[in-house]
Amino acid sequence: MTDVQLYKIFIASPSDVQTERDVCDKVFEKINKNLGPIFNFRIESKKWEKDVRPSFGLDGQDVINNQLLDDFQLFIGIMWHKFGTPTPRSGSGTEEEFDLAFEKLKSGETLDLLMYFNQEHADPFSLDMAQVSKVKEYKDKIAGLGGLYSHYNGASQFETHLFDHLSSFFSEKYKASNVQGTSSNDVLKNVISEKLHENLDNALCLYSNKPTTWIEPSILPANLITSDYHKNYSNRVNIETLINEPYSTIIESPPQFGLTCLAHYLIKEAWSVNKVWCFIDTSIITRFDTAAKRVKRSILNVGYEEKTPDCIIVDAWDDRKPLAKKFLKDLCTTFGSIPIIVMRSITEQRFNRSSEDAVKLGRKFGTLNLMALPRSKIREVVCDYNNESPIGNENKLLERIISDFDTLNIHRTAHNCLTLLKVTEAQFDDSPANRTQMIERILFISVSYTHLRAHET
Repeated sequence: MTDVQLYKIFIASPSDVQTERDVCDKVFEKINKNLGPIFNFRIESKKWEKDVRPSFGLDGQDVINNQLLDDFQLFIGIMWHKFGTPTPRSGSGTEEEFDLAFEKLKSGETLDLLMYFNQEHADPFSLDMAQVSKVKEYKDKIAGLGGLYSHYNGASQFETHLFDHLSSFFSEKYKASNVQGTSSNDVLKNVISEKLHENLDNALCLYSNKPTTWIEPSILPANLITSDYHKNYSNRVNIETLINEPYSTIIESPPQFGLTCLAHYLIKEAWSVNKVWCFIDTSIITRFDTAAKRVKRSILNVGYEEKTPDCIIVDAWDDRKPLAKKFLKDLCTTFGSIPIIVMRSITEQRFNRSSEDAVKLGRKFGTLNLMALPRSKIREVVCDYNNESPIGNENKLLERIISDFDTLNIHRTAHNCLTLLKVTEAQFDDSPANRTQMIERILFISVSYTHLRAHET
């Protein structure tokens, strides 16, 4: 049996990014589970808090250097607002660790250095501006040495970036391999598939430890919309056709109908038929960057090979925001022949589809509408939830949820259905819903679970 190749990864950081240090081990575990068995390798972290034994040296940092920085293949440096405590030899322990790693790199040792900087806002009263200034100087130092660092916004995005970067690193390292009859292309495709599936699950997840349910949506043009939920569903656009023959269109719905979920589902299904679809979230655009750069970044972050996408999905687009409108215009110009699907929540103002705007954007967009769920699809949501967290008889529970939709006069969406189920889970009986009590319970659920993921847009 071939020995498993072990890669040791040293983690360097000041004390204000402890969450990210913990995230590293979580990411390493995922890499070991997915890529490791295929390429016969595993990775493990080297951290002072778990791997250094009590000893003596010139000082505490010298002890860490002697025990941990002699044998590693990857170096991960992480910083936020703290630079760290000075040592007799450097501006901080983290900087000293980086300097030692960089010297190894310059001497010809086979290793790589990955540097990450958190851009998440912090309480201004907690900041030491001298430390913040040193972090900025340190970034300039890395750039001056020929380094390219990565920004991230919070621990969750750090986890995504690190997983993507390490998956890319090891896939590239073993790209010429053919392990266990599986080509490197097949391995990469599986990794991307899992990443896209994870993106969909994250979008679908409303309450922790509850099932993530995908319900095939009802999408149809305005001229086919009726007041009959079932007829709308029967007249829906065929998703498979949309994936195989995409065209520029705007998909509209009221908030929380699941536009973001739909976007990730389309991208995942497109990849299953070897089509590369690109996802751009305009809600996080705070400064203008060219469409070409954002698309390239989106493509590479997922792990695709750099290429022109077969379709681009623009999520959370709002024409009232100048940056969003400017970005879409640039996207239409730069990718003139590529279909663009725009996800837009309808609130008070609808997208202006005049011929004048079509000229400004450089193309015409069709329009589709994401509709409410028919009874049969509500039953699917109820069934999945009730199987995972038994509440009561499925038929009685379905009737209760349908009645609650009517009583509260809210849209029949998966999001609202899950919220009603969460409320009903606490108290289920056969009596008609009391509107005031239901509203109180829904408000309680909404406030109590604001920290959990929800269907976006």
